[in-house]
Amino acid sequence: MEEGFTLFSHLIFLAISLGFFLYHGVYPTFYWLQIFYYMFCLSLLCAGLGLITATVTVFIPDMQNVVNIFVQLFFWATPIFWSLSMLPEKYAAVLAVNPMAYIVQGYRDAFLSQGLIWQHGWDGLIFWTLTIALLLIGILLLRKMKPHFADVL
Repeated sequence: MEEGFTLFSHLIFLAISLGFFLYHGVYPTFYWLQIFYYMFCLSLLCAGLGLITATVTVFIPDMQNVVNIFVQLFFWATPIFWSLSMLPEKYAAVLAVNPMAYIVQGYRDAFLSQGLIWQHGWDGLIFWTLTIALLLIGILLLRKMKPHFADVL
């Protein structure tokens, strides 16, 4: 149930952002169609992370606390209020491995008409490698642990 609410919240904030852009004279362009791609990316990343954490939380109830710590850590390691270009190259390369950096930069590029999806080839490859790995790990973990859920719950 909560997943539907967070998607709805995301769409509401996108609409509010659109309103701000229109108010300030920034009008939709072809680049804005990329938002659907980045929403799809975000959905798959969340699905993979959700499968892993939901499965592990059944067996380790304190996992929720660990997840909260990692959410805070990755929030500050994600270029939302700052840009990777502000950092020295050696640090920017490390933080670019954060899959959310790809999505945030993609949203920024789409809204500000700064680039297309394929201009971030290596970042996209890193993102999709991590996302597919997380999805596969989540699916395999769920399949392996699902028979034991009844015993634990």
